[in-house]
Amino acid sequence: MKSVSYDAEYDEKAGRVELFIRFFWAIPSVIVMMVLGLVAEICFVLQFLHILILGKRNQLCSSGPRSTSPSTRSSSAT
Repeated sequence: MKSVSYDAEYDEKAGRVELFIRFFWAIPSVIVMMVLGLVAEICFVLQFLHILILGKRNQLCSSGPRSTSPSTRSSSAT
């Protein structure tokens, strides 16, 4: 088997200001991802307990986000 090597040259070097901006932008991004993960975990546990006790899924936790695009709306007004 032959090995593969790849060499990339960058035209610009990243400045220190850009590095600090990316670092500080990562902090709120990680916080938002942690909160969303916690909400998803709570929904998972509640859904599991709901299925375990009642034997059916909760529609609020299992439906997901609702789409408002025109293709998913009912076309009864034609």
